[in-house]
Formats: sequence, C-alpha cells, structure tokens
Amino acid sequence: ANDVRFDLEKLASIHAVKATKTQGLTPAQGCIDVIPGSSLVTCSDSCTCNFNGLNGLQANDLIRLADERFRVSSSFIITETQFELGRVDGSLVKDTYIGNEELFEADL
Repeated sequence: ANDVRFDLEKLASIHAVKATKTQGLTPAQGCIDVIPGSSLVTCSDSCTCNFNGLNGLQANDLIRLADERFRVSSSFIITETQFELGRVDGSLVKDTYIGNEELFEADL
C-alpha cells in the first residue's frame, strides 16, 4: 500500500495520499461439507455449487468457515464442487479446518 502511495505522491498535482490495506471476505454462494482436520471443501449433495464459475471463487480469495478464516488454495485446481483451503498468510500453503464439529450443508 505504501508503494502505491509514494508513486502517487510523485505526481505534480498530488500532495498527500493515504493508503490502507484491508482483508475483505469474498462473498460466495453454496452450501458445503468439511470434516475437521481436512483441507478439502466439498459442495453438499443437496446443493448446487459452481465454485469455478464466472462469479465463483478465485485462488487466494479470503473466506470464512465457521469462525476460522482461510484463503482459497493457489496450489489446487478449483472445480465446480471442490476447492482446497490455503493459509491466510500464503495461499500456496495448504491449511486445514480445525473446527469442533463437521460442517454439513453449512453456508459458505
């Protein structure tokens, strides 16, 4: 964020710029199943998901499962019905859902 700020302040008509970075969660559609200790998120059998569709998930998107935050893995091919969890600080590294109970038909 500071690099962008410094580049903008170099322009003659710009005097001061404030830049911030936030981590917004990606809104996604679908109901999912996830087992504690697993990194794989699967569309529930009773639902229709389109994780890799036009407005679907992208690698590195920030998501929330229960009260845990993850990124969509950058090292796994997102399919219509599955994606893998990545770490918030680096989506190339696989992460696992540690929740106390299985998520079954949970909102994404």
